[in-house]
Amino acid sequence: MTTMQFPSLFNQARATLFSLAILAFALVLLWAGNWLKNASPTTVTVRTVALSTPPPPPPPPPSVQQPMVDTPITLHVQGAGPVLQMLDVQQQKIDIQRPDAPALHTAQPQWKNLEVNWDTFSLDDLDDVPTLLTPLRTHLPKSITRLGINEVIVQLHIVVDENGKVELIKVVSNPYPELKPQIDQLVRSSRFTPPKKGNENVRVEFNWPIKIHS
Repeated sequence: MTTMQFPSLFNQARATLFSLAILAFALVLLWAGNWLKNASPTTVTVRTVALSTPPPPPPPPPSVQQPMVDTPITLHVQGAGPVLQMLDVQQQKIDIQRPDAPALHTAQPQWKNLEVNWDTFSLDDLDDVPTLLTPLRTHLPKSITRLGINEVIVQLHIVVDENGKVELIKVVSNPYPELKPQIDQLVRSSRFTPPKKGNENVRVEFNWPIKIHS
């Protein structure tokens, strides 16, 4: 029995030592954790560094002015030198004669009296009533025919000159202002026989009624 108990006691002792070692290791870890927890943090000291500006440069040295010394200048002139002879030049007067200006003879224009007969006669003063030589080629514009109007009478105050040409004095009657282009065309294109009074061509003035159709 003695031989059987010895290994058992040895195993128990070894287990006990192992348990104690584990317990000691746990205590060491617990102590180390408390130490690290209670350790004071590292203190960082921040210092303010003031930068001083460099001193200004020294002023430039004062300029040194050299003293002005009045030094007398002595001029040595030897003799009077050669003498220049002055020549007496007599001024001669030059008589410049201006040429005579040519006489220009301008002919005086002779104006002729142009006698223009501006007198006009009436139809009653003529030997015969002038006859219209050109046909009246004009029509009413569409702006008037759309209104159902097919005929318009206008009256012009005209002058027929010695050659039968028509000159418009004024429009006596024109119910539609749209007819102005047609009236201007009639005056430009119309020609009469030359008005005569005593076998002479004269100017006649009268009212001319014109009937314009569509």
